[in-house]
Amino acid sequence: MTYYASRACTELVEGSPESAAGPAFSIADYRDAPAYVLLGDAGMGKTTTLQKEAEATGGRFVPAYDFIRLEPGPEPESIVYFIDGLDELRTYGADRRTALDAVCDKLRQLSSSGFRLSCRTASWSGSIDRKRLKRVLPDDRVRVLSLTSLSTTDIGKILEADNRIENGQAFLEAAESAGIKDLLSNPLNLGLLAKAWAVNSLPRTRRAMMKWACRKLLEEYNEKHRYSQQHLPDFERQLDRAGYLSALLVLTGSTGYALQRPRPGFLDLPGIPGNFFEVDRRVLDSRLFRATAEGLLEPVHRQYAEYLAARYIADLLKDGLPLGRLASLICGLDGSVQPSFYDLVAWLAELSQSRRRALLALEPVGIVSCADVASFNCSENCCFWKAF
Repeated sequence: MTYYASRACTELVEGSPESAAGPAFSIADYRDAPAYVLLGDAGMGKTTTLQKEAEATGGRFVPAYDFIRLEPGPEPESIVYFIDGLDELRTYGADRRTALDAVCDKLRQLSSSGFRLSCRTASWSGSIDRKRLKRVLPDDRVRVLSLTSLSTTDIGKILEADNRIENGQAFLEAAESAGIKDLLSNPLNLGLLAKAWAVNSLPRTRRAMMKWACRKLLEEYNEKHRYSQQHLPDFERQLDRAGYLSALLVLTGSTGYALQRPRPGFLDLPGIPGNFFEVDRRVLDSRLFRATAEGLLEPVHRQYAEYLAARYIADLLKDGLPLGRLASLICGLDGSVQPSFYDLVAWLAELSQSRRRALLALEPVGIVSCADVASFNCSENCCFWKAF
């Protein structure tokens, strides 16, 4: 039994600071709006929210990468498209404007009467993006909504419906004692911690939670790809190769891996350096990746890919990789880190203590907005303020 919490959001009013939000309303209250953009951090439930709203209203849910490749079909002109993941589309390609322009062009081509578009908050360009989207609708009405965290009531109902949790109050008390209760307001984190609690392995930090989750996803490989125990590679080696495969995706802005034939935005498996080790195949067959209907492999959630990539890159930095070489891949022409890499850099700052000061100097805003800065010491926090 599962419980879906009908999500709330706040509207970001045009002309006001993007951080200035009004009162919270149910996302269902915006079903009559011609168009809206739904913003939220990683794991906040943007995809699930759009899927549920599409089901409830008869709209069509489609990932942004697939949406820009849709061909006009027999669908009625009144169809509302629920387009998920502008931020992931922006990761693929050097120009942030290109991704949104592609979405706008496709909306015009399909003669859509309305749309809903999700995007990570850090990848949204505020008034600039608003103006570009308004060119699609003649009435110039595009709402920008910010998905709110799960409420205490929602958390309680989700735990009550979770068969793995016999005592929800005990779980909440354990999370508070471990200092991770704040993580529960994020749906992805809540699910991971509930799963960990069920096997008496409740992590005590966000970093420990992510490593535990990746371990479980590696262990719970798909039945059709089950390997005999004697052929299973060492877990640490699997984790390392998962980091390598994830780093390739994150740094190149690719969506996933193509199993059979090359496709734009996907890396071709035979071209991976190292002759595609058996351990790589094992990792891709695990639940860290999911297969699409087109025979492609994508990370089950981008947050896992960013954590694993950062873990791999942190080891490279420890072994002497110049930070400038990494910066050349993740920074724009102005020398600042591109917003699509904020979470990657935030994880790097948590995982690479020896390079933390340099990373804070490189991208203080992205790190402080995405990282668990509670683990930083006083002098490191001073580095953040000096960057301003």
